[in-house]
Amino acid sequence: MSAISDRKTIYKECRCVKKNNSNTFADNVIYINGKYASVEVKLSIAAEANIKDQVDNYCNTDEIYIDSKRNKKILPNQIYNKNVIVIDTEDIYIFNSDNYELKHILSLNNLKATSDLQILKSSIIKELV
Repeated sequence: MSAISDRKTIYKECRCVKKNNSNTFADNVIYINGKYASVEVKLSIAAEANIKDQVDNYCNTDEIYIDSKRNKKILPNQIYNKNVIVIDTEDIYIFNSDNYELKHILSLNNLKATSDLQILKSSIIKELV
């Protein structure tokens, strides 16, 4: 993930807050192309019965706490609030809450060289709304 993030810091177990809903926790949050993006990491997307429902919980948030010790939060205008990057052991996807779709971005087997990481990053940025 650090290869696609614009900053070294990768925030972990970030509390996502939506009014009138229970808090949920995104596995990670990274900074990419001027905003923060939630990231969900799974062993296998195919083995997840409700992956779309799960990652939809990280979309359209009122705030995300990226550092609970310092009570540091980010607000909707700082977040790709309609998207979640989803990574499993084989592939990378982008979830879009507007159309409730999980779009395949790249197979990890296609990452052969360091230059491929920039292609991946550009592909992810293109899909973030």
